Amino acid sequence: MNASTKMVIRPAVLAPAGNKASFLAAVAAEADAIYCGLKQFSARMEAHNFSVEELAALTELAHVQGTRVYVAVNTLIKLCAHSSSSSSNKTLETLSGLKSVAAAVTTTKGSQI
Repeated sequence: MNASTKMVIRPAVLAPAGNKASFLAAVAAEADAIYCGLKQFSARMEAHNFSVEELAALTELAHVQGTRVYVAVNTLIKLCAHSSSSSSNKTLETLSGLKSVAAAVTTTKGSQI
């Protein structure tokens, strides 16, 4: 870049979505990105949030429109020898499902979750 070329940095519009209606509204309003939570991993307990399956379908729609999707995972995973590992296993299974969603969306649309 030479001295006469100016780089213009445009701020991104990042919209929250706690349910399908707000997600679709953010896509319709041409938000640059949407952030949302999963049903069992959200600090916003009153929000409907999304299952991994719902998020997969909505993410495909968002990517077609050029909108990025970010997933907030608000949880603490604590592994210790004296505790039950069933909740930790469930958490890891769900996060693995997110990885599968990202891979599927990337493969079909050429973009990332």
